[in-house]
Amino acid sequence: MSWAAARRGQYIFGIFLVFSIPIGIAAFFLWYTPPTCFDGKINQGEVAIDRGGPCELLADSQTADATVLFARPFEVVPGVWSALAHVDNPNFEAAAYKVPYAFKLVDEDGILVAERQGTMTITPNGVTPVFEGGIRSGERRVAQAFFELLEDPVWLARKSAANHVTVRERELLTDGTVRLTATIENLTLNDITKLVVVVSLFDLEDNALAASKTVIERLAARGKEQVIFTWPRPFPREVGRFEIQPIVIPEKR
Repeated sequence: MSWAAARRGQYIFGIFLVFSIPIGIAAFFLWYTPPTCFDGKINQGEVAIDRGGPCELLADSQTADATVLFARPFEVVPGVWSALAHVDNPNFEAAAYKVPYAFKLVDEDGILVAERQGTMTITPNGVTPVFEGGIRSGERRVAQAFFELLEDPVWLARKSAANHVTVRERELLTDGTVRLTATIENLTLNDITKLVVVVSLFDLEDNALAASKTVIERLAARGKEQVIFTWPRPFPREVGRFEIQPIVIPEKR
């Protein structure tokens, strides 16, 4: 090959590169689809298809089942009952939202007296209390309560936000009607809306004795609000301890 022919070859090859590289780059971006958590593939460090790794949805192998620690009915006045359950989530950084549940209240013969359904948020790494009030039983007396999750929780990668709120100035008065007061304080720079606060009271043998719930519609940033719980009748046993638990919506990791 002559020197001139070699130069022409180099020239043609250079022109080819000038046009082919931009075309190749354009084609790459035109046809390339970046991995997502909804593409039905394990392609970005997931543990299972679209679960784990950078995805919010967690794989079954990453979580353990939530367990119901107990469910108890409480007679408020004749014919009206409330019910409390404690659900334990052993997963350190996993939460589930809008999990459907059912309380079933039965008489001493195991016959269903009343049922109440709802949905709950299961917060990470600990116990989430569930309370339902105003359950009417008619003339039948409730002997036992059962609580069940109606669907398996869909676990999302979340961390607890319980430290965003604190409970102060707790006071329990048991002379005549029972009254419990506390101050709920928002430690963050953001407002918290529709904050559910559940109180669980236990006797000296640590059996659930009573419960109640309130909702703070808006707790201002760095703000405080007093909550008041009352019961119309004295408790049948002495209060040994009580827990006041604000249910703060978990954060993304």
